[in-house]
Amino acid sequence: MPGPTQFRHYLIAQEAGGKNIEVVRSAEQVGVLAFDSERHVFVHFHVLLEPLKDRPAFEERARQMQNHGHTRLARLLDYGEDDGSPFYITANVDGETLRTYLERTDTLPVWLAMQVTHSALEAMQALVEVGDFVPTQPLDGLRIIQTGAQTLQVSVADYRLAEDPASKAAKARQARTSLEKQSQFLMAFFQERLENGVSPGAATLQAADFVEMLQNLLGACGPEKAEGISTLLNEIAALLPQVPSAELPSACKPRPYLGLLLASFTEVARSLASTVRIQSQKLDPYHPYSLRGTMLKLGQSVVVEQVPPARLAGTIPAELFRQVQNLPKAGKFPNLVPVLFVEEYDGIQTVAETAVEGVTLQEVLEARGTLGVQEIYLVLAGVDTALSQLEKAGLPARRLRLEDVFLFTGVGKESPRDSGLLSRRLNEWSGFSVVIRAHPCLHAVSGRGTDPAILLPVAPSTAEDVEPVWHGGWMAALGCFLAGMPDADAAKHEAGIAETDSVRRLLAEEVHHAREGAPVKRAAFLAKYARVIQQFDVPRTAARPTPAWTEVSGAQLSPEPAAIAGAQAQEAPVYQPKVAGPAPAEGLRPLTRLPEKKAATPPLTSPHPHQPPPKPTIGFAEALIRQTQVHDHDHAGHEDEGGLRPLRGRMHALPESESSWRPMHEETSFWIRLALLLIGSLVLGALLAHLSGRALWQDIEAPKAVLVDDRDVLKAPVIDLPVAPKKQPAGTPTLPAPAGSTFKDVNIEPKATPPRQTAAAGSVAPSSVKPASPVAAPKPSPPAPVIAPTPPPTAALSPMPAPSVSPAPFETAGGATDASLKTKLAELRITGGKLPAALRADTERAASRGDAEAMLALGRSSLRGDVGAVDERAAFIWFEKAAQAGSVAANVPLAECHLQGWGTPTDPMKAVELLGNAVAAGDGHAKDLLGVCYRLGKGVPRDDARAFALCSEAYRAGVVSACGNLGALYLRGQGVAEDPSLAVQLFAEGARRGHAESMQQYAHALEYGTGIPADRTQATQWYQKAAAQGNAEAAAWCREKGVVY
Repeated sequence: MPGPTQFRHYLIAQEAGGKNIEVVRSAEQVGVLAFDSERHVFVHFHVLLEPLKDRPAFEERARQMQNHGHTRLARLLDYGEDDGSPFYITANVDGETLRTYLERTDTLPVWLAMQVTHSALEAMQALVEVGDFVPTQPLDGLRIIQTGAQTLQVSVADYRLAEDPASKAAKARQARTSLEKQSQFLMAFFQERLENGVSPGAATLQAADFVEMLQNLLGACGPEKAEGISTLLNEIAALLPQVPSAELPSACKPRPYLGLLLASFTEVARSLASTVRIQSQKLDPYHPYSLRGTMLKLGQSVVVEQVPPARLAGTIPAELFRQVQNLPKAGKFPNLVPVLFVEEYDGIQTVAETAVEGVTLQEVLEARGTLGVQEIYLVLAGVDTALSQLEKAGLPARRLRLEDVFLFTGVGKESPRDSGLLSRRLNEWSGFSVVIRAHPCLHAVSGRGTDPAILLPVAPSTAEDVEPVWHGGWMAALGCFLAGMPDADAAKHEAGIAETDSVRRLLAEEVHHAREGAPVKRAAFLAKYARVIQQFDVPRTAARPTPAWTEVSGAQLSPEPAAIAGAQAQEAPVYQPKVAGPAPAEGLRPLTRLPEKKAATPPLTSPHPHQPPPKPTIGFAEALIRQTQVHDHDHAGHEDEGGLRPLRGRMHALPESESSWRPMHEETSFWIRLALLLIGSLVLGALLAHLSGRALWQDIEAPKAVLVDDRDVLKAPVIDLPVAPKKQPAGTPTLPAPAGSTFKDVNIEPKATPPRQTAAAGSVAPSSVKPASPVAAPKPSPPAPVIAPTPPPTAALSPMPAPSVSPAPFETAGGATDASLKTKLAELRITGGKLPAALRADTERAASRGDAEAMLALGRSSLRGDVGAVDERAAFIWFEKAAQAGSVAANVPLAECHLQGWGTPTDPMKAVELLGNAVAAGDGHAKDLLGVCYRLGKGVPRDDARAFALCSEAYRAGVVSACGNLGALYLRGQGVAEDPSLAVQLFAEGARRGHAESMQQYAHALEYGTGIPADRTQATQWYQKAAAQGNAEAAAWCREKGVVY
């Protein structure tokens, strides 16, 4: 297969036959498709056919075009001259030319033609603001892409940079007809067709006539016609009929340019048939190349797309994907979207990334238009954290679009839209975190989406001690888009609100600094931002009660009106830039007094000038920038020039181990540190003794079933479980469901690591334990499906030889009989205790004689790694032998092995068969685990009603893990009416009984106030307890918050 040729760092793309892929050919130039190996994006390489007659003029025009970035203008990336041939390089616009699009059909809907005209004029308006760069053939220099179900966008893809003043084209342009005359012709044409149609929405026109009139109109545009273009845009918008609600007809949908060079969706799906079950093509127009599916082995939702072939982009994209794929796992980079695999089949190379359960910044802006100043800080602080991980990982990412920044909510992608979450302020969300896509997906390399860096210079920053790409200027550019200021011009976007205008001035100033080659660090920029909005935070006196905290940001809720009675409005300070930038301070009208509203903000200082102002509290902004390092010289610079003071004089970077909820002014004394050091040394010594097997407590027999002491944990209330309705189908809610649950999707699936704790999910609890309270009998559940038995694995190697000895009772080394040993082993299985070293030799001898209980004990010991490392294969063999010896209890851990792939390939069907046998024998733990399988659809079709019935039976049997699983069903309303309050009671009971997953779920409910009043102190304690027992999610939370466990 031919590969691309290289010019500098540009790879010239090749067709399958080895020819260059031309994007334009005219009498003036030839343009080919290329791949920029530094910026990781496809570009158009334009080569002029005539030598330059005025090289300085060409370079000056190219420099002018390069320094002006706009979302509707393809970025001019490079220019120059090679062997006498002038060239310039522009970013790819992933659509077909406007001429090709309009000439594909004979007729067009009038509303669509008017929308295309309006979008083309917007692109020309952006172009003439830079200068007279209108292409000689505008319809060939403009490209069109689809941005919504009924919306299109036209962008300028080519420019006129060099021209002989004496040429025919130049003379024709000087004698071009007036824009007013062409606009009158076109408006009359639209009006006539709208009146002749059956209805305005159904009216059509001839495409050939429209192409000629649009060509003349766009050719008449120029810098001197800017005002006429604005007038025409308003006229078209007023005349535009209502757009039909249906999607665009197939014949009217623009074709993605790269789509013609790649394999079809059918071919990509066929190449993934053995790895991913493709569900559907992603229908949103922002992602025309992606497929959504589920990995067959893991059951995980993924987004799949094709990797550009080597003839188009070389091996660079695949190498970038593999760098992300090879990042260390175990939560080291939780804010980066993982790449799961990169593989090739039948010559088609594909990549799969984890499907993020959340929304992108682009989707939020589409629903909201702009964000508030505090919401912008929330996003920027989260992006700063993600960028720190990106830099720590050493990934060579160079572009980050609004579509690559996700607000991870933990719920399905459709849920935020259906619940109206996108229309609400971010600090009203139950919780979110920022996740970024660090690898260049096909949509990014094709040039789709909105890149905030369009406002910055093309060349990276060369300032010392400043991030080369992701500096404060880039953060400010992102903030400009979030603030509804895509041109970074604060003077044009005055809101008349002091806080908003001050922030916009700051953003414009930082973008100006970056354009001048002097960007600041991200930390310094965030500190400036915080100092600005801190001036508008409410100072709190000692007599005022502490307000509540909202979720993610820690923002203070509005105080009661009575608490601020008598407060007087005061003139708020407005941020003034230190240097003249795109939004000079003198350009804004003076802002004096904010409008008074109900529960208005109290004055920033005392009404009496001679009294000192109250000490400001830790506000919304400061709570998020506690890890932002502010330099003293930066503070001094603001104070010297009349700027705003920092939030507090002692702001410093917190160590990673310190909780973000701790007040910054707390200091740890020397004696406390010494005590912690001694305690840590003791704990470390005990841990080393435990791992070596020489700890004193390892020789003590495990006690009988003892629950967690009620004095240390919350006592759960008495629970009466409601049952599924008798007269309605199973799963129909008996109570009206809430508008939307604020609880994130908890993971009740069995963990992918062997259980090590006493009460881990899926572990065994005493079947004789009574339920927490009497419950009503549930509706009889439908019988479990009959699954054909599968033969056991053939490669069942015994971990030790089993001598052929008579199974008669024997005396153990310690004098215990076989029956006594069985009793002790059964107690250890019920309590989840560790196999003592004193009983190990007797247990091994009993297992060699075929004792099922001993085999089960050795399997549990191997899986937990009681002696040495974890041996999943040995555990599986012991469980299988115990099950073959007639142990019903062995079916549950054996089923877990088949579900998780411990020591054997995953086989959910076999696991369900084993659990069905155990359920038939009355095993409560098997009911709980089988209920999880029915809820997740593992090995059986998904059946929420059946899952609820099985988990209810397991709960009544006293299975502790059923508390968390049953509570999750109540929380989501799966198989039963949604009841968050009852779900939290079940989580509390499971936590009281020492179940780690229930502790984590109960802590999450306390953190977000789901079904119970929010209590962050209690939530932190329960997260610590769950993490101490090995719960991965709780441990990740503690690490993120800096909580020691």
